Amino acid sequence: MKVNTSFKVPEDRPWLQESAGWPVEVPKNIDFPVKSLGEMLEDMVAKNPKALAVSFLDKWFTYGEVNEYANRLAAAFSDMGLKKGDVLALLLPNSLQYVVSYYAAVKIGVIVTGCNPTYKPLEILHQLRSTSAKAIVYLDALYDKILAPVADDIKNIIKIGTNIADFLPAYKRTIGKILKKIPSAELAPGSYVFRDLLRTKKAYPEVEIDPENDVAVYLMTGGSTGIPKVAQLTHFN
Repeated sequence: MKVNTSFKVPEDRPWLQESAGWPVEVPKNIDFPVKSLGEMLEDMVAKNPKALAVSFLDKWFTYGEVNEYANRLAAAFSDMGLKKGDVLALLLPNSLQYVVSYYAAVKIGVIVTGCNPTYKPLEILHQLRSTSAKAIVYLDALYDKILAPVADDIKNIIKIGTNIADFLPAYKRTIGKILKKIPSAELAPGSYVFRDLLRTKKAYPEVEIDPENDVAVYLMTGGSTGIPKVAQLTHFN
């Protein structure tokens, strides 16, 4: 297994001494494995696929389940033309959809850029343009407020819509919408349906990833000294 040793901290630093409170049993350096984010998830699945990974809407999902969803979505992304180096934007709240979309993208070398759900339309447009986003996964309830006002500007971006309750059983989704317990809205015209993409059964294409050099995430800076800019984070970062 390849490890990166270039980040070793000299162990004579004052804050690493027992007298400064550093626990004797805690190593001062570790050899961190050089792996892609997809490989890290696969490793966890191989060790313990039934370990709990994500709690969402009062239900737990295991690493094995998250990985299976990500594999199916990765194949669907590839089928719609996304490839290594392309950018996928995620306009989602904290959700299982975000986790699954993230890992689906990085498995095939697609770069993820997370969008703040509280952004205004022009702010989201700036991010999509700055990152050259080719596709976006968005929450249906956010479309009218954030994406619809800039629909003409993003007409060439692949759109994938999801409802917050997409991972609930069908009967719960139906009852929740009837009782108006689940916020929902119409998808943008021409959108793929996230839930349908999870039915993809084919394998996603293998992509060679250099964890130390290939970008996994485009993270927008705060913009405190101007407009937000794009920071690049590799898989190893």
